[in-house]
Amino acid sequence: MGQKKAPKPNAYSMFVQDLQKQHPQKYRKMQDAFESAAPLWARMSAEQRKPYEDRANRIKGSSQRFTSQGVDLRILNAEEQSRTEAEKTEREEVQQVIGLASRRGTLANETFFIIHCNIFCHYPNMKRYYGAEIAVVCFNLKDGVKPGNVFHFMVKPGPLPMGYKFDAQQHSDNTHCIPIPTDDDEEDNTMEIYYALKSFLQKKNQGGPNLPILYASSKNVKVVKGMLDYWAGCDEDEDQTFRVYDLQKMFLELRNACAGEMVWSSLTFSDRELEKDVYDYTDEIACDFHAKTPKTVYCSKSLVTRYVYIVCDNCISDLGIEFICGQHVPKKSTIPQDKACGWSGARDSVAGSSLRDFDTDFDSSSMADTWEKSSVRSTSTVVSHFDDDFPSLGQRQRRNNNSNASETNVSASSSRSYAGVTTINTPQSFLRDMSHLSLQGGPSSSAGMGRGFRRREEDSDMSSLISGGSRSLASVGSDHLGAGKGRGFRPKNIPRPGQ
Repeated sequence: MGQKKAPKPNAYSMFVQDLQKQHPQKYRKMQDAFESAAPLWARMSAEQRKPYEDRANRIKGSSQRFTSQGVDLRILNAEEQSRTEAEKTEREEVQQVIGLASRRGTLANETFFIIHCNIFCHYPNMKRYYGAEIAVVCFNLKDGVKPGNVFHFMVKPGPLPMGYKFDAQQHSDNTHCIPIPTDDDEEDNTMEIYYALKSFLQKKNQGGPNLPILYASSKNVKVVKGMLDYWAGCDEDEDQTFRVYDLQKMFLELRNACAGEMVWSSLTFSDRELEKDVYDYTDEIACDFHAKTPKTVYCSKSLVTRYVYIVCDNCISDLGIEFICGQHVPKKSTIPQDKACGWSGARDSVAGSSLRDFDTDFDSSSMADTWEKSSVRSTSTVVSHFDDDFPSLGQRQRRNNNSNASETNVSASSSRSYAGVTTINTPQSFLRDMSHLSLQGGPSSSAGMGRGFRRREEDSDMSSLISGGSRSLASVGSDHLGAGKGRGFRPKNIPRPGQ
C-alpha cells in the first residue's frame, strides 16, 4: 500500500487547535479537544467561523513545509542563509583590513583588539548571558601588549534567574572560580562597564567613526556577542553594533600576510597554536582576583594577554621586529642578542610539532617550540627532559650534554604537539637500543626470524657436524635455500639428525 497522505486542514480543525492552545491543562489530548469543540462549533455563526475558514484555505493553497518539530523550513533556510552571508562578510572584512595594511607596509602598526568573557550562566528566555568577567586587549605587532592597553572588569550582573544558581555554581567551580551573585546581591554594574568599554574602544581606535572589530576565540564568540548585544539592547541611544569575529580566522590571515606567502593553508594551523596555549601558567598577567586562586588559566585578562603572546610569537619575526620581554613574550623570558630579530620560529622546528600540508612545503611550529635552540628561553614554560639516561636503572653513564646530534629539549609547547619527533632529536639512549636490533653477520643473523627458521638452522648445523663439515652457523643460514619457504619445505640433500 502507498503512503497515506496527511489530512488537509479545515476550518473546524483550526478551531480545535486554537481551543487546545487556549486551555492546555483542560485538553491534554487532541481527542478531548475535538469532543468539547463540537457543540461550540455548532453554535458559532458564519461570521465567527470565517477567520478559521480563511486560515484553512491559505494553508491548503500554499506549499509550506515543516520539520518534525513543526518549525517552518523557510525560517530555517533563511537563518542558514543569514549565517552564510555573515561568515562571508566577516572573511571579506578581515582580509580587507590585513591586506590593506600589508600593501601599505603598515602591518606592524595595525591595531587589533582581542576580547574574552567569563559568564555565570545563560538564560535562553531573555537571550541573556550573565557575565562574570570581561577583558579586552589592544595591541599591534610592533609594541605587543602595553600595560595601559588592557581593559578589565569583574562583572556584577545582579541576581541570577530562578533555578540557575546550581548550574552557575558548578560552572564557576569548574572554571573561573568567581563567586556567584546571591539573592540579596542587587549590585549591577553592567551598563557602567558597557559605557567604559565603548570609551576604551573609541579612544584606542584612534578616532575611527565606528567601533573596531573585536576578535574572540571561536569557542567564545557566541558568548561575547550575546553578552554585548544584550548590553547594547539596554541602551536606547545605541545605534552601533559590536562586530565580534573569529580570532582563529584573523590569526590565519595575519600569519600569511606577515610571511608574504601562504605558509598556513587552513584554520587547523592557527587553531592548533591557540589550543596549545604554551603560556598558560605565565606569572603576573592574571587579574588580582585570579592571582590568588589556582585557576589563573581561566582569567579573562590572562587569556587575552596570552593570545597576543602567541600571535606575536608566530608573526613578528617575519617582519624583523625585535622581541620585547613583557610585551611580545612573558617577562621571565631571556632573548639572546644574536636571535633577537630576523629569525622565524615558525620555520625552524627542533622538538616541536611538524605539520606538513599537501600543497605547501612548510614546517609549522613557533618560537615556543624551539626555546632551547633559538630565540627565547622561558624559565616558566621550558622543561628539559633526558638530562641523564636513568643511571639508577641501568648503571649507564650520564650522557654528554654537549652532543647536538641527539639532544632533545621538550618545551611545554612540544609536549602537547600533535606530531611525533624525528630521528634528528631522538634520545641517544633510544638510538643505542635500536642499534642492537640491526641484522649483522654471525649468530645474530637470525634475529627477528621465526622459531621455525631458527630450528631449521639448528638442524642444519647438527647435520653438518655429523657429516664432518666445518661450516659455521652463519654460513649454513646463508646457504639454506628453504629459509622463508615455510615449515614444510626442506632441501632433500640435508639429512635429519640421527639418520
